[in-house]
Amino acid sequence: MVGVIFMQYSAGMVSTLFWFNETKETIGLINSGLSNEEILKKVVDENIYQLKNIDRRKRTCRCILKRISALPNEIISRFYEIDNSSAKILVLISIMKTDLLFFEFVYEVYRQKIILGEKFLEDKDLNLFFDYKYEQSEIVRKWSDSGIKKLKSCYVKLLKEAGLLSENNREVLKPLINYKIEEILKAKGLQVYLKAVKGEA
Repeated sequence: MVGVIFMQYSAGMVSTLFWFNETKETIGLINSGLSNEEILKKVVDENIYQLKNIDRRKRTCRCILKRISALPNEIISRFYEIDNSSAKILVLISIMKTDLLFFEFVYEVYRQKIILGEKFLEDKDLNLFFDYKYEQSEIVRKWSDSGIKKLKSCYVKLLKEAGLLSENNREVLKPLINYKIEEILKAKGLQVYLKAVKGEA
């Protein structure tokens, strides 16, 4: 699968968030001409993410920059022209592109929900996914039950913040994405991510 096949599974997602506003702010700095090093210094010195801990500022900034670098430059340059719903999907795609297990979760679980016309993401869906990965992967077998539980919660929260699940009952919501953004993603060979979020075969 394009862009993710060389990554290993990671449980690092438990220490990250969706960071939509922070991502928008960082893209604004990129588009203003600042380098990654200059952005990191600005985040640390000016605390533009409003985080008390300096190490946390650094980790958050590096994670966001890594996500942004996974998106096509054409999208980054016009990010502020995009409606918020489409922009949130792009943030989700950037997370999927930098975390293999989360990508597989969206592709294998969320996407199938739409294809099969199932209305809700249930606990059993999460359990079956992680049970399968546990059997399949030596890396996942090393994780604690509490770590996997946190990942499940994190995945659900990310989908909610991206607008793919309702807040209260985890109803599956199919997103509307700006057609120009879809064209760019397709032109860059990223159709698999569109299929994942749009529930396409």
